[in-house]
Amino acid sequence: MAKANADVGLLMTAYNLHRLVHIVGIKTPIKRAIQLSSYFLELMKLLGLKLAQIRTWFLLKNKSNINFYVSLKQLYLTLT
Repeated sequence: MAKANADVGLLMTAYNLHRLVHIVGIKTPIKRAIQLSSYFLELMKLLGLKLAQIRTWFLLKNKSNINFYVSLKQLYLTLT
């Protein structure tokens, strides 16, 4: 039943996209998708920078300069 629900959901999404294209044209949804994807990529870049800052802070706090790789699990356990 779960697979059928996923298929129906995909079908409804395709139908709604088809309706959207007929109402506003093709250029507006494409323009909006590009804006959203660039926003998402910018957020991912900022998240990566923040994780790098946390990793550096963790290494400086523990005076560990031997191994620069710190797993997210170690960071999570130390910060909580």
